Amino acid sequence: MSETLTGYRHTGNAQFSWQSFPKYQNPTDFELQQVVVDRQLVTANGTAALSFTSAVLKASGQLTIAAKQALDLQQLGYYDNTETHLNCRGDRSWIRLVLKKVTDC
Repeated sequence: MSETLTGYRHTGNAQFSWQSFPKYQNPTDFELQQVVVDRQLVTANGTAALSFTSAVLKASGQLTIAAKQALDLQQLGYYDNTETHLNCRGDRSWIRLVLKKVTDC
């Protein structure tokens, strides 16, 4: 880590691992979160690839509807994503119709 985090709220992997970096001067700004956005700085821990991508796209004004839907598909999984975007709300009868159509082919 370097002085570039000074004055910014931030996150990352285990903070104790940063103790060997003498330029890391603001441990009180560290947050136990997957992703932290402070002004135009986006930080994330090693397990937050999709959340980090979403935050970067949002911060840069590039989070399009298509990008949001693609990220949701990866984060929510196929069924929950479909329910979210198609408002199926637990009614999975449409799945039976699709499967019937596929097996009829």
